[in-house]
Amino acid sequence: KFGEKVQDVTFFQKNNNQEEKTHVNMNEDILNQVEGKKSSYLATLLEKRSPADIPFESFHLYESFVESTMMEADEIFSKKDSDGDTVFTYIKAQDLNGVSFYHFIICMRIEKDWNDNTDALVPIISFPTVDGDLYNFYRKGDLISGALKN
Repeated sequence: KFGEKVQDVTFFQKNNNQEEKTHVNMNEDILNQVEGKKSSYLATLLEKRSPADIPFESFHLYESFVESTMMEADEIFSKKDSDGDTVFTYIKAQDLNGVSFYHFIICMRIEKDWNDNTDALVPIISFPTVDGDLYNFYRKGDLISGALKN
């Protein structure tokens, strides 16, 4: 970890019936919950990934794919994690310099006492992979968007 701990973070989200972005303020309890999940998901990822996969040290080279994965995902899965929280897995096939890979973003729904029209999804972790076994490991839960595969 580097830098200073942020006490109040504002996330942006698009409302369904508006094109403008709205602010979603998160308290420290939610930030701690997301950080705990991030550590857990990162540990699982490092355990499951193949040594021949994209090196962890190169993940920063794939940050430009986050927005397109969230906005144009090929598949979105929803499931309850081991803590009972609803998590969403966004998956999109991407291409970088002629090499195809899958880009994953795992998000958590934040349930808070906001107005009824607001849903907040907070990214827990994002990563690229060329490993088919890792792709299948994270393709779990209820398919809520994307083509059904036989």
